[in-house]
Amino acid sequence: MEYYELSKLGETVPSKKQNLFAPKLPFRLGVAGTSESGKTKMVVHQLLGSKYPKVYPWMSGEKRDHKIPKGGSKNFGERYIPCDNLIVVMQHQDEELWETVQCFYEFIAKDKQAPWYKNVRFKLIAPEELSDIVSFKRTGRSTVIVFDDLAREPLAT
Repeated sequence: MEYYELSKLGETVPSKKQNLFAPKLPFRLGVAGTSESGKTKMVVHQLLGSKYPKVYPWMSGEKRDHKIPKGGSKNFGERYIPCDNLIVVMQHQDEELWETVQCFYEFIAKDKQAPWYKNVRFKLIAPEELSDIVSFKRTGRSTVIVFDDLAREPLAT
């Protein structure tokens, strides 16, 4: 699995510095750790996969006028957690990492003709907005629910 820095897409992280605890598919995952330990970043990386750095130049407009390479979606990487619906439940909805994921999911779902197209949906909700879990069954779509930082008050940093 290719590991990269979200802020420096051109640089991959050497294998010795990659997260050895990043899970292999399929899995159910509980991520726990101290504040500022990189829990959210690890989950976000799994959701974006190698597709993010390969699609980002078109998403950002950097390659707006460039021709999209032939070869279909294989040239544009993969999401390591391939889900149809991503629901993020969090108390404090100002997390920049989730904004990045939301923009990315909206971009890859926008144009059905694009080689990176995926029929995905992203939803960010507060804990009190979480509907009955029965509504997620038998929809024909795979759903990932992420519960992130549900503490009452954000920690002062």
